[in-house]
Amino acid sequence: MKVGVSIIPSSLNEDLKIVERLISQGIRMIAISDYYKAANPFVLLQNLNENFKGLILGTAVTNLLIREPNFLADFFNSQLVKDSNSFFLGIGAGDWSLLKIKNLTPREAIQLLSKGLVYIKNRLKRDVKIYVGAQGIKTLSMIEVVDGLIINLASVKDIQVALNYLGERKNKEVYVIAQTFVGNESIEFARKSAVIIYAGLGNSSIELYGFEKTKRDLLRTLIEKGEIQKARRLLSVDDVKRVTICGTVEEVRERISEIFDLGIDGFIIGMPMGKEKYQTLENIHLLL
Repeated sequence: MKVGVSIIPSSLNEDLKIVERLISQGIRMIAISDYYKAANPFVLLQNLNENFKGLILGTAVTNLLIREPNFLADFFNSQLVKDSNSFFLGIGAGDWSLLKIKNLTPREAIQLLSKGLVYIKNRLKRDVKIYVGAQGIKTLSMIEVVDGLIINLASVKDIQVALNYLGERKNKEVYVIAQTFVGNESIEFARKSAVIIYAGLGNSSIELYGFEKTKRDLLRTLIEKGEIQKARRLLSVDDVKRVTICGTVEEVRERISEIFDLGIDGFIIGMPMGKEKYQTLENIHLLL
């Protein structure tokens, strides 16, 4: 089974040390998140390509709201010159907060992604695989024009719904990515991310998987008001566990195993952003 890890970049030296630790635990697939409030993921990817060999490197995921298609194609093409690692481009439509900043509708973001994919595919060397970050119907359907999907879901039941929707199109590569927290206090750490994840659910995802639209809308309102603690209290333990993977080593390992039992090609452990990432980091080898 193929297990990768996604990192939200912060400090270059710190991130390189984290990757060294991941490699020592047997991880070869390293994905970098392109979160607009975090450090530049492409600086980290270039440094990884210069300093390591035999890795599968890429984004999980970037988007065309903050990156131009020509930049993405040129960057990945330039990294192939060294021929030390393989690369993939994970790309999505962008999250709700970024859409709000850019004053775009979800429909417009999907259209931007569709047009950008055509440009990127024409410019990008075939050695670089393209995966769409997917959750709702529109992004799931894009599996027809790319190499595969990176599905952003954590619940086995929800992932099964997505796979059922894909049907025979599952013959392409399907990865699942989920924010993963390990430890006795993981539920409270996971709650921080769960608020953002639940608030980020699109209308298509709410309809497809049966999430609560009223709760999603209230979370967005509280986040915009800066009332983060109220937002966190709005989520039940079941809500947190539905949109993240959290628990003891044994509990997390079992949930990942259940996801693999669905027949997916790989799972990407989403490393937390704060200090809690180190607890997950030190337990990676126990999850494999």
